[in-house]
Amino acid sequence: VSVTDDGTGKLTGTTQYFKIINGVQTLVKGNEAAFTNAYKATPYTAQASTLFQVRKTLTGRDWTDDDSFTFTLSGEKGNEPLPPIEQCTAAVTRGNTTTTFGDTDLTFNAAGDYVYYITEDTGSIAGVTYDTTVYKVVVSVTDDGTGNLTGTTKYFKIINGELAPVEGTEAA
Repeated sequence: VSVTDDGTGKLTGTTQYFKIINGVQTLVKGNEAAFTNAYKATPYTAQASTLFQVRKTLTGRDWTDDDSFTFTLSGEKGNEPLPPIEQCTAAVTRGNTTTTFGDTDLTFNAAGDYVYYITEDTGSIAGVTYDTTVYKVVVSVTDDGTGNLTGTTKYFKIINGELAPVEGTEAA
């Protein structure tokens, strides 16, 4: 605040605001002290092995030691957190008919729906018809308003273009 005498016995005052950042003083336009706060929620983290699981059933004959079925995990838009590329494919065999897409922690930094697809790759085992079902996995991330992102996951089966919810966490 600066006060001056105009020479007639009348005092006048002016106010100037300065912002001090890192010891440097800068004049602020306007007549107020404006403060800005930033909010950023803590990311939501989930293990890929918890979110994405596959179970294979073979009907019509017994498994052989040579049987192997491969599955692919992909994101819908390209902005979804994914495991490393080498963990975006997974295989099952006679000895292990369930699998996951790695044990990597996936970090979700913003609220929104993250959409993934799990498909079975077509193989070449004689006489086997490969399953063309597409599984859709939706990870819904929300901001709880207290500084945390939280997530819920829903699983869907797409058959002939029709979407149906799936119970549990495994794509069959």
